[in-house]
Amino acid sequence: MTQRDRQPRYVGLRYKPLDLMKSCALLIAFFAVFAPTVVFAMRQQAVAVKGILLCGDKPAEGVQVKLWDEDDGPDPDDELDAMFTNADGSFDMKGSTRELTTIDPIFKVYHDCNDGVLPGQRKIKLRIPTQYIAAGGVAKKVFDVGILNLETVFPGEERDLL
Repeated sequence: MTQRDRQPRYVGLRYKPLDLMKSCALLIAFFAVFAPTVVFAMRQQAVAVKGILLCGDKPAEGVQVKLWDEDDGPDPDDELDAMFTNADGSFDMKGSTRELTTIDPIFKVYHDCNDGVLPGQRKIKLRIPTQYIAAGGVAKKVFDVGILNLETVFPGEERDLL
């Protein structure tokens, strides 16, 4: 028996087991180096909003308000906070999320003020200016929308049937 006859044959295998192990080790090393880079690139960002809602001259009590990060592309939108307005129509919301790019915070109001018997609720969306977005998990400045009278028909107002 010659030296060549003693070596195992890898019939049908494209790579020898040792080559496959080296490839796996290289792949693991690659992810060990670059995976933390992706995680640290996801920046924690925070935003806060407050205000008072009225329906005519009365507080808009129990109105649902939400704070969202609306994303373009494949990244799903993130709900940052949600609540119902207090007895005096006030709200105070805050939230944070991790994103690769700057978040796009949106304040949403779902209400029936001056709505008659139409199905669903009126939906208002207000974009929060970028100067109110803070790095980290806590907002440094609060965007105060002031006092909003929900009798107003806002540009781009929608109807939410759910």
